[in-house]
Amino acid sequence: PLGMVIRLTFQHFDVEADDRCAADYAVISNKPITKAVFNDMGTDDRALEKSQNTASGSRLCGDILPQPFTSSANQIGVGFFSDYTTSAGGFLLTYEAINRS
Repeated sequence: PLGMVIRLTFQHFDVEADDRCAADYAVISNKPITKAVFNDMGTDDRALEKSQNTASGSRLCGDILPQPFTSSANQIGVGFFSDYTTSAGGFLLTYEAINRS
């Protein structure tokens, strides 16, 4: 709704880990996730941050539970990429609309 933002909270996170989160990863964005969002991430280190940092557009991987993420507006995008070679437990998240503070 207008005037609200979205808070995502990961309840479980277990995605194949590697040093650059290149194989499997989740992405959170302040805009809808499209192929262009994944392509715009590029391959530089700033876009391939580890799961300790949940900045918008960061790749999230491994088994460290990411911190809650609050959108900057009333929409949010969540995406997942997998190379299909190694399986892990996946992730579970909840969301809620909250008043913009």
